[in-house]
Amino acid sequence: MKNLANKFLNYMEYYGRIKSRQILLNLSDRQLEDAGISKELLLKGTSEWPWRVEDQPMAPLSDLQLSQLNDIVPVSIADDEYQQAVSDLEQMSDRELLDMGISRGEIRHAVKHGIEMEDRAA
Repeated sequence: MKNLANKFLNYMEYYGRIKSRQILLNLSDRQLEDAGISKELLLKGTSEWPWRVEDQPMAPLSDLQLSQLNDIVPVSIADDEYQQAVSDLEQMSDRELLDMGISRGEIRHAVKHGIEMEDRAA
């Protein structure tokens, strides 16, 4: 049960890196430099995460910069990523899904909107 939950968490972490990379690729070179992100590493993909310039610490983002990031975050995930995530979850047994706090009927909603872990603790 823990192994399955860990696999799901690893999958979600990997998915988060993919989405983060997509968002960062929309930033200007100057914004990336200010944040301590290497454009070269970013272009190489998720395997180079966290894409940081080694000798430069990441600068904290101001409230204004955070609100600007919120403006460029895509509202929905790409269709192919959505379908892949749904397919992966649909291949799991009902027991495996329930171990993650998802019922079979909630798969599409969970992929699109995520799940609230604190609401699932019981």
